[in-house]
Amino acid sequence: MKAFGSEIYFALKGTTLLPLDICEAWIVSGCGYPDSILNQPWPLTIPGNKPPVQPWPIPAPGKPTMRVLHLTDIHVDRKYSVGSEANCAHGAIETYNFCCRAQNSSTSIKMPAGKYGTPARCDIPFIMFEETMKWISTHEPNIDYIIVTGDFESHDIWANQQDTTRVNLINITDTIYQYFPNIPVFQTTGNHEGVPMDAVSFNIAIFAPHTIAEYDTRGPQWLYKIFNQTWTKWLPASASETIMYRGSYSFRPFSGLKFISLNTIYCSHWNFYSYMTVADSDMTLDWLTKELYDSEQKGEKVHIISHIPSGSSYCIKAFSDNYYQLVNRFENTIAAQFFGHTHVDEFYYF
Repeated sequence: MKAFGSEIYFALKGTTLLPLDICEAWIVSGCGYPDSILNQPWPLTIPGNKPPVQPWPIPAPGKPTMRVLHLTDIHVDRKYSVGSEANCAHGAIETYNFCCRAQNSSTSIKMPAGKYGTPARCDIPFIMFEETMKWISTHEPNIDYIIVTGDFESHDIWANQQDTTRVNLINITDTIYQYFPNIPVFQTTGNHEGVPMDAVSFNIAIFAPHTIAEYDTRGPQWLYKIFNQTWTKWLPASASETIMYRGSYSFRPFSGLKFISLNTIYCSHWNFYSYMTVADSDMTLDWLTKELYDSEQKGEKVHIISHIPSGSSYCIKAFSDNYYQLVNRFENTIAAQFFGHTHVDEFYYF
């Protein structure tokens, strides 16, 4: 935890949580208590008068369809070494996802890392990502738009600095633009984009909200500036304001449809700053409520793109419960949600 001592100390010094809350959040699941503030949704004003639930519309035969490419959790490893040991872990958590590197190899290689990646405890080499983009661009020419739901960085989070993160985010986004120059690309943040990252589960970003002291030095403004640089090619200028404030945005790519890119790193139970005041960080869910209500009033449908699914144990229950209430309230308006993070192709039921 050496790399994160400053953040942990700052959060613990300023928190109002009880010791059992801290135990539940960071140490042992189940050591807290049922009425812990972490398990209770914070006050969130959700408009009443929910319209009657409508049956899902069935498009008439022959209606046009759209083809969408969804990319997530790319995790490019710049230190990937072809021929190195791909099966280096031997059950040790400290080497999780760090195989396929020269420093983690032995003199007798049992599973050599392949040129284009290896289905083992490894991230991927850049050449695999680039060749994948090249193949898709030539074999799937009719893609209408692309959504990218976060996590470009490799899992060696202690090695990531602001400069290397900036280079990686720009490089990977530019590669997507290179192979899909005329196809809109819409992004959301992953938990691996922040610096510093988590030291326990190897995938936490630490995003400070505006309400904490020292926001100017501890906040993610440096990262939001990169997002504002790399995300906005296909976005209206109005998106920049909310990207720079909370790392989220909304816009209308088509008539009758709103896209909402939601920063769910504020729900991460490893985002230490969230424990200083368990509340709506940067009023993110309040903002989402207003966006959904606006679309309901206009008769629009909404697609939400984000990274951490609210149903994941990675997301604190206080956030998840409020998010669920919003999905329930606006079920006529929210037509689809797209997440990443779990590294599994799956569906969630609400």
